[in-house]
Amino acid sequence: MKNLKYLLATSILATAFGVSAQAEVTGKYTFETAQFNGGDGQTIGVTSANRTKDTFKNEHSIRMYVDGDLETSLLPEPATYHLELQGFHDQVAVGSYDSNENLTQREFLREAYIDTTKDDWLIRAGKQQVVWGKADGMKLLDMINPTDFSEMAQNQMEDSRIPLFMVNAEKTLEDGGTLQMIVSQASENKFAGLMNTAPGLRTASTNKSVDQGHPFILKGIDTITGKTQGFLNLAPDMMQFAANMGPFGTPLGADYGTDGDDATTDLWQTTPFKQIFGDNQANGANNGVPYYSQFVGFSVNSLAQDSNVMNTSAYSPDNPNAVFDLMGGTTSATMNVFGTASGSEYRKNIKNDKPENIALRYNNTTNDGTNYSFAFFKGRDVNPTVNVYWEDSSGNKLTTSSSYVTGAGGGDDNNGGSGGYVVSATLNGSAATTSRLVFEETNEKITNLGGAFDHTIDTAILGPVVIRGEGLYQKDVTSPVIDRGHMFIGDVANALKMQKGDRFKYVIGADLTVLTNMMVSLQFIQDRNLDYVDEASTALNGANTDNAAYYTGHRKYTADMATMHLTNNLQKAYKNKETVTMYLSKPFGESSQHRWNNLLLVEEGGGKWNKFDVEYAMADDIVITGEVNKYFGRENTQFGQLKDSSNVQLGFKYIF
Repeated sequence: MKNLKYLLATSILATAFGVSAQAEVTGKYTFETAQFNGGDGQTIGVTSANRTKDTFKNEHSIRMYVDGDLETSLLPEPATYHLELQGFHDQVAVGSYDSNENLTQREFLREAYIDTTKDDWLIRAGKQQVVWGKADGMKLLDMINPTDFSEMAQNQMEDSRIPLFMVNAEKTLEDGGTLQMIVSQASENKFAGLMNTAPGLRTASTNKSVDQGHPFILKGIDTITGKTQGFLNLAPDMMQFAANMGPFGTPLGADYGTDGDDATTDLWQTTPFKQIFGDNQANGANNGVPYYSQFVGFSVNSLAQDSNVMNTSAYSPDNPNAVFDLMGGTTSATMNVFGTASGSEYRKNIKNDKPENIALRYNNTTNDGTNYSFAFFKGRDVNPTVNVYWEDSSGNKLTTSSSYVTGAGGGDDNNGGSGGYVVSATLNGSAATTSRLVFEETNEKITNLGGAFDHTIDTAILGPVVIRGEGLYQKDVTSPVIDRGHMFIGDVANALKMQKGDRFKYVIGADLTVLTNMMVSLQFIQDRNLDYVDEASTALNGANTDNAAYYTGHRKYTADMATMHLTNNLQKAYKNKETVTMYLSKPFGESSQHRWNNLLLVEEGGGKWNKFDVEYAMADDIVITGEVNKYFGRENTQFGQLKDSSNVQLGFKYIF
């Protein structure tokens, strides 16, 4: 249906603008197949192990390029047009990744624009790509078009970049520089595991399907939507745990022992609760609120959960491998907040139907030959934000807060003392019944200000050396901030926050030619978080003097969006993350008709990615391609985590 709409729209445009019959049609057919070669293991988000030679891609694509003149009175000057159409099918891809899909690298209508002039302006209007950055292996100044990262950064940028509808106007100024003005549609980067998360309410037993099974899901994405490790799917099982309490069958908090008589009818006086909390736990109206950590191993075995809610053998707060290891101070009363909720829901609230992005670029050259540019962008961030909050059954967003409840009498301490923190959810200050925990994906408004330069230096030993640099200041970009104090007491909505802040990123590089015709490019990259958070949590301030030690040591910090995971204690990000790259490219053959390239990237923390690819021209219209991607180094890094996604690819191109 989507392809039919595009074809219809193209036909209407062609008729309206009088497309010339002398159009030039070219194209290419590409086939690529890829297999894992990183060893036996389980790639992130995949629920069964991948064998070394498992095939994860058998991709067929055909692209048609149509170029010609427009013969119409609707435009003020003679104009040309360009269309790029793509047919796509992958025999082994998961879900909708196997065929054409809008606003991805696989979409049917890749480009469709017209070029014309108005006075001294060159105007390109329609669906297109704008390339401003020149860094190797990353996008810095390419701030308009989003990228499809469903295969990480393995695809060529011109293929993974997502074209958008825009008006792109450029003119030459009197000083010899050029001014470029762009108004464009907004859209977001696409990440495997976050693209097509099934909508609708998730409960412990229904609608647990997720966007899983892909070879390049990052740990940070798996923490949001993963079937076993993602909070989206952990939440319904946490709710089932709270509502049923396994073999006890009675929600915790149903009876705080308000009669104060130690009667065996009180919940806390029943066996095995007496064995855990002591005989006097029921004294007083709110006395001795128990904690999750005290009844570990008693409950989850009877529940049919497929997510990693609880380690049934031991409570492990120092080396967590389950969500409740992070929530050891959650009281029974807080459990009732989970117990009365119906489930969780993932929503996409992406703004991509309006021309919300405005960008400007000035480009010029100094008298000594230094090329430089300045760029400005105001619009929607290409990186999506995922916000977490509770809402009631009518869709009203709730406010969650916590308070310390002190017991009226003695009681067995047992880490719990005579009180604990209770989390509540309210609407306009009044108590509300929670209905669902919502994960909402948005693309927030940001401002970018950047620049670039390059200058060629002639040296006696190395010959011409190009020194280049790019810098980008970003205002109001969001980063995940984890508050372990809120997490500890079960206040999930305040524990997982996307916080606005400013960043500065830059790259310094040098390009030179050695061994006759081999290009060597070296880069140093730094990403500085100007609003980095690393401080003691303030969530646990209150009347907790009877068990203060139980609440100490919890921090609030900026997490690493790419790597944070239950398996690495929701890893903290670097305040200033540094990366170095080396890129080699060399033609070979009698007429230099073939080429090999190698990109090595080493990130702070020890993650590494090496990509080697080669193109061998069998004839003018037939090209054989090969590629080896090796991910290695420390596991909890952006690239080291993908060690089991290392792969070998072979391909074939027919150009016509």
